[in-house]
Amino acid sequence: MSTSLALLRPGEPPLDLGSIPWLGHALEFGKDAASFLTRMKKKHGDIFTVLVGGRYVTVLLDPHSYDAVVWEPRTKLDFHAYAVFLMERIFDVQLPHYSPSDEKAKMKPTLHRDLQALTDAMYTNLRTVLLGDTTEEAGGWREMGLLDFSYSCLLSPLLFLSLGYFPVSPECRCAESARRCPPGRAGWRCFGIGPWEGRMPLCVSCSFPCCVRSTIHLRRTDGAPTVGQVLDTQIRIKPKRPFTPVPWRQGGRRITGDKDRACQVKGRLWKLLSPARLATRAHRSRWLESYLLHLEETGTAEAMQARAMVLQLWATQGNMGPAAFWLLLFLLKNPEALAAVRGELEQLLSRAEQPISQMTTIPQKVLDSMPVLDSVLSESLRLTAAPFITREVVVDLALPMADGREFSLRRGDRLLLFPFLSPQKDPEIYTDPEVNYILGTMGEKISGFGTSQI
Repeated sequence: MSTSLALLRPGEPPLDLGSIPWLGHALEFGKDAASFLTRMKKKHGDIFTVLVGGRYVTVLLDPHSYDAVVWEPRTKLDFHAYAVFLMERIFDVQLPHYSPSDEKAKMKPTLHRDLQALTDAMYTNLRTVLLGDTTEEAGGWREMGLLDFSYSCLLSPLLFLSLGYFPVSPECRCAESARRCPPGRAGWRCFGIGPWEGRMPLCVSCSFPCCVRSTIHLRRTDGAPTVGQVLDTQIRIKPKRPFTPVPWRQGGRRITGDKDRACQVKGRLWKLLSPARLATRAHRSRWLESYLLHLEETGTAEAMQARAMVLQLWATQGNMGPAAFWLLLFLLKNPEALAAVRGELEQLLSRAEQPISQMTTIPQKVLDSMPVLDSVLSESLRLTAAPFITREVVVDLALPMADGREFSLRRGDRLLLFPFLSPQKDPEIYTDPEVNYILGTMGEKISGFGTSQI
């Protein structure tokens, strides 16, 4: 305590150094950040500073004060330095003249302008992957883990949507495409993929679940399944062709460790996503074209462009698997919620001008008119999504709180927001923060959530 008081300046948040010099609370923070920060909040309040691996991290858990942080100019609170650190440390990416704000400003108009086109293409790709080749003899039922199922259903359509594919003419699609298609991926035939393209969804679908599996946590109660049991929840599906991912081999040695596999796959993706290979692909998205042009304009070398594409692949599609996993898990566990979502969709599609079997896309107005599905997805993410909002303190500054208090932050420290605890799990907002609620009235948007539990 005496050491804490000696280091603490007047007006600064409470300081907790932990029991281990320099390391501080690094072990507790890394093991279970939510439980650790909950304990610190009970001890110190909505704002406090902890020592984590030699860095002083100020944690703000008052959601009413988040705006003061988010809207603070970069000259005082900046994410740039931390983003560069993550890019170099995790993805081995070093971009010249990198500016997150400039990159976002260039890419955002492209996504908004092409939203309907992206929706149409995604619908077509999903039908292709999920329904497969209708001329093919149906296979038998098989079982697979829910997390792997979530990735296998969504990853391939998203990859081809973003990166394009090699088209195959109708007359040779059956023979030539079947020869070039990876075993067990009949749905990919319509994309005309070759040997190398076939490996890309395969290696990504193998590595992404490995990377996110350790980040998914469940609070266990008496008799509840373990995390591994839930992640590997077996579901019965009936695909057109069976498919079993095979771990990559290096020098004849089977790679079984998640970290080794991720590093190996990262290297293979650098080759697959090189500008030379991407230039040969047809029907590339405008987003891809715009981003490659942006990299060229900033003077990025071709080798580094490939690494930047792997970074974008993870940034745009890494969270898709866990989001789909939690949504499906909630719906499968609660038949009433699943029936409500299906009823909402069937009611909307019944008003469409053509039957679902003949639809080439789902109109945007249909997607925008599904409050039940929206609320189920929002609640699923509220209960499970736990991102950190991080800012580097560039200069000494005073942080105003919503209740009128003011705290001093030191230059060089790190400021951390954790919405998972508040507002997402705030008991003052939700009567039972651990309960998933959907809208109480079908098709009617109301304030807050209803009382139907999921």
